[in-house]
Amino acid sequence: MKRLLVAAFVLLGAPAMAQQSAPQIPYDSVPNFFKLPAVLHMGEAAGVAVNSKGHIFVFHRGGSSQGPAFANTAAMLWEFGPDGKFLR
Repeated sequence: MKRLLVAAFVLLGAPAMAQQSAPQIPYDSVPNFFKLPAVLHMGEAAGVAVNSKGHIFVFHRGGSSQGPAFANTAAMLWEFGPDGKFLR
């Protein structure tokens, strides 16, 4: 009886343990897309969003040397045009 029970668990448990592959997410990589002024440097990006006009907003944590308000611990929200040009 134990052998039959073990065999049933092995046969029925195998499909439940099967791994499914992750779906592919299509995207196009564009190196150096964002065009920043020479004095600004993007830090760690914590969030990215796009509005209805195609403007890209990047929330990031510092990475600039523009005084104490822009130290590496400061968080900023930058806006870029659809072409990657820095707006504000």
